[in-house]
Amino acid sequence: PGKALCQSAYALITRVLEVRRSTRSGITVVVDASVAELSQSALYPHRAVHYSPETNEWCGIASGSGRILGRICMEHDVLASDVGFPDYTREGDYLSMLDAGAYDASMAFQFGAGPK
Repeated sequence: PGKALCQSAYALITRVLEVRRSTRSGITVVVDASVAELSQSALYPHRAVHYSPETNEWCGIASGSGRILGRICMEHDVLASDVGFPDYTREGDYLSMLDAGAYDASMAFQFGAGPK
């Protein structure tokens, strides 16, 4: 029943809390989401889009050397790696992590399946 109720809610929308700029590692952002809302993100990468009130449009996030970090002070709270943000990325912008609906692949655990 939960899947039928939540499957269409397939995006996690989060706000950029901090922008860290580095010439070596690109732009890294800290957002108000975490691995608690988007588990197993290292194993199951999610497409992401960026919304800037400055440009008033959503755009895909390209490959790059930046990261999306969650709000929890844990070394594993990395929502995405190898991402490239536009130079105009600011605190208060929104990110939408796509393909993150209820019971997506990251939540497909093998409970009670027995030995393979």
